[in-house]
Amino acid sequence: MLCSAEGARAHDHAGADWIVVNGEDLSGLHTNVGLLRVPAGVTAQVLSGTTRIEARRVEVLGTIDGVGVGELGGIATSVDGTNGLLAPGGGEGGREVSGVGGGGGGGLGGAGGSGGARPASATPAAGGLTIGTSGGVDVAPGSGGGAGATSGNTCSGGGGGSGGASIELVATSIFIHETGLVLADGVAGVDGAATSSCSGGDHAGGGGGGSGGTVVLDGDLVMVNGVVSADGGAGGAGSASSSGGCPGGGGGGGRVKVLGATSGTGVRSAAGGAAGSGSSLVAPGAGAAGTVHEDSLGEAVANLPADVVFGDERTGGAASATSAVLVQNTGSAAFVVDQLTVTGSFAIAATSPVLPFTVATGGTVTLLMQFDPAAGETGLRSGTLTVRTTIPAQESYFVALTGTGIEPDLVVTSGALPLLFPTTLVATTSTTTQSVVVRNNGSDTLNATVALSGAAPGDYAFAPTD
Repeated sequence: MLCSAEGARAHDHAGADWIVVNGEDLSGLHTNVGLLRVPAGVTAQVLSGTTRIEARRVEVLGTIDGVGVGELGGIATSVDGTNGLLAPGGGEGGREVSGVGGGGGGGLGGAGGSGGARPASATPAAGGLTIGTSGGVDVAPGSGGGAGATSGNTCSGGGGGSGGASIELVATSIFIHETGLVLADGVAGVDGAATSSCSGGDHAGGGGGGSGGTVVLDGDLVMVNGVVSADGGAGGAGSASSSGGCPGGGGGGGRVKVLGATSGTGVRSAAGGAAGSGSSLVAPGAGAAGTVHEDSLGEAVANLPADVVFGDERTGGAASATSAVLVQNTGSAAFVVDQLTVTGSFAIAATSPVLPFTVATGGTVTLLMQFDPAAGETGLRSGTLTVRTTIPAQESYFVALTGTGIEPDLVVTSGALPLLFPTTLVATTSTTTQSVVVRNNGSDTLNATVALSGAAPGDYAFAPTD
């Protein structure tokens, strides 16, 4: 049966970030998450066996633990072991044949290994079959291994191992960091009871390993530098005797699906589990490898201008008009810009895109820059815009910024002060003038206002000259 977290409990996060704490359960359907972050040292659980999280961005530095929480393994009884869940992926339970058969491993991406058996003519417990597709959007938790059989009721065969979880992470950008683990492994089948703990010649077979589950990483950009695994569990050992219980088969590997432009040097694994150890005339089988599907491993290439030159700008006033910096992607895979830093008398305009943002293949994102010199910052000013990306080959790009700060500089000169006029008859105008020189020694236009004041400002007049 193929299933999905969409059928489980749903929670709308309304765009809020979700910073996971240690031991938190991620089970169910989670929509409209802003940033999902699993910090380093934190382990999140998938207790129900399925989760689907739809977010703007996913960062895994800790662990998402979906090991052994998928379909249940078979239960050991006093005779034959029961099958693991869920058909057709569940491993077959071992049978009470001479020597006692081991359980078959569960299947998903790869078929489960058959259990060991004795005598040579015995039919071993079959491993589970494969389920689903390698690259489609279908998901399923891992299948359980079959339980080992017992030849009597004085000791117990090994139970089958449970399968791994179904984990779906859907986001614009997904980062599994070097310390990050996304685990959907099946667990090992339980060993059959040791011969020394049985009586009356009873023997116990080992349980089959559970299959790996499903991990789907679906994003415009997916970077895996940590570990993503859906490995099958090993088969359990049979009771230690040349005529004792037979070992269980290994669980099949699950399915890892990376849907989107991928990069990173981390591990993507869906290995089959090893067969159990012990004496057996029909050897147990290892689980077959599952599938690891990745969309095209393209290469992102960022293209930015070397510099941006602003014109003259008055100091201490409003910021300049904006100048565009185009962040282009001329490669074959998307990349993410997750940090912008600016030095000098420059700023990123508030209308620029919010971090982090993705630059799709062939796409362009525009950053708007402004020159804003403070009072006193005259002359040529320089700074740098640093654009940090997720491109492994070149993480950061640098754009040189230049502009010139200008401001007026008022200088007033005259002869001796105060300015003395000769004695003048009332109601007449003196024939003598006095000069006051107003000069602008700065780099910007000076607008000056001249006014007369004092005890008798009306007795004086002025006329500007070049």
